[in-house]
Amino acid sequence: MTKSLKRIVVVGGIVVGIALLLVIVLLVFPKQEVEPVETDDPNDEPAVYIIKEDGNDLKRMHWYWNNGEELEVRYVRDENNKLHYEVTPESYYFDWNTSKFRSMSFTLSSLTSMGTVETDPKDLSIYGLDEPYFRIEMEFSEKTLTLSLGNPTIDGYAYAMVTGDNTVYMVGSYLGGLISRGIVEYRQIDSFPVYSDEEIYEKINYVYIVKRDGTPIEIVADPDYEREDNEAMSYYMLLQPVVSSASDERVREDVLDQVAQIAFSKVYGDVEMDRIADFGLDKPARVRLEDVDGNSSDIMVGATDSNVYFCAFTSQYEDFMAGVIDKLTVLEYQGVGFEPIDIDYMSLLNRVVWIQEIHTVQSIDYEIDGKVRHVEFTFEDYITDANTEAVHVYGALDGKDIGEQNTKRLYARTLNLREIGTIEDDVELGEPELTVTLTLVEGGKRVLKLYRLNDRQYCAVVDDSQRFYVYRTNVQNITDAIARLDDDRDLALLYDT
Repeated sequence: MTKSLKRIVVVGGIVVGIALLLVIVLLVFPKQEVEPVETDDPNDEPAVYIIKEDGNDLKRMHWYWNNGEELEVRYVRDENNKLHYEVTPESYYFDWNTSKFRSMSFTLSSLTSMGTVETDPKDLSIYGLDEPYFRIEMEFSEKTLTLSLGNPTIDGYAYAMVTGDNTVYMVGSYLGGLISRGIVEYRQIDSFPVYSDEEIYEKINYVYIVKRDGTPIEIVADPDYEREDNEAMSYYMLLQPVVSSASDERVREDVLDQVAQIAFSKVYGDVEMDRIADFGLDKPARVRLEDVDGNSSDIMVGATDSNVYFCAFTSQYEDFMAGVIDKLTVLEYQGVGFEPIDIDYMSLLNRVVWIQEIHTVQSIDYEIDGKVRHVEFTFEDYITDANTEAVHVYGALDGKDIGEQNTKRLYARTLNLREIGTIEDDVELGEPELTVTLTLVEGGKRVLKLYRLNDRQYCAVVDDSQRFYVYRTNVQNITDAIARLDDDRDLALLYDT
């Protein structure tokens, strides 16, 4: 026998031996059956239903709270099978939130419990079901059921019972709270849209604030510079407590950026007159907002606990204070956005270095680096849709028509140079970097000369008599606008001031 053949025989013998050994082990120690492990997963158990009906078959629901309040909703379908809600009592100041009625109908039509507590109980007072704190009656096509909730357990669960079923069940704390939530939580609280970034300035066009001391601050957008009293041609006008062109930068940063964050949180509840001081509503401020899409919000602003502001709708508040109603609905708003109720309106005024009404100007000359750019105005009378007289203003830059919109926006940048401070006469100025000359319709001229002082500031000299500090941005707005018009680009509505 050769060595290689001997090696094959030996290896084969070893393999056969191992196979026999495995057979013996399996025969002596048979495979054990593994029992399935039982779990506490409630999904393994069949659901215990307190109520099991077809939600689409519900005709009426009637809520009863232990404070005496009641609410009834009839679910009515029209000829197109569209669902409508007939609610008693009628809503005042708020609409009813019908989506909650809809969701509640399905929640209660298929209501499960955490388990059965007692069948055929002898003493319902043990569970607080002899005098339940909450009941809801549900009328279906073939039957009417009443669900009652009794005492909460130590874990916050609630005992429950349905008429016709002499069994006490237990429902979870969340579900119990959802079913028994107060009547005020069915009110629809419409919130003003929450805007961000540039959308804030594009959308919000009206802000009315009454400070706690009674001072009114009224701001309106004037994007087309149509108001005759907008002498500085600013984007925003201050109408109260004084009429003035506003500082666009201050309005955006100190007012709009703040009020855009105002957001409703939840309903606190109805309170009587002896409690309004607890919420700061005895001496409230007021914030009213409007946007270009027709949305509006008008609320009285009470105290804050740093997390929320306590507020009320103005229409309801006024009737409450007049004695028309005896309860006021207190609302909770997020604790941001109300800073403008403490603002000093003087900080919003546009303190510009010169003012000249556009319809009194025949032309403008801009002298920049020795080159003169000329803008000629033409005027055209017309009647507005409101049947009032108005005037179109058109401009031509070096003979090229730039349109009414660009004409007004260029003029706004020309006048909107905000005063930062005054400069003494003994300050050396050198040569002006930009000279702007207004030629007036009735004769005469007005001249503005701008001298660079440093990288941030210019000196503005008006009619060779007054000297003011202005920001470099104000000057750059003018030169950049002319450059854009040279490139046949429209001027943006908003710009830094």
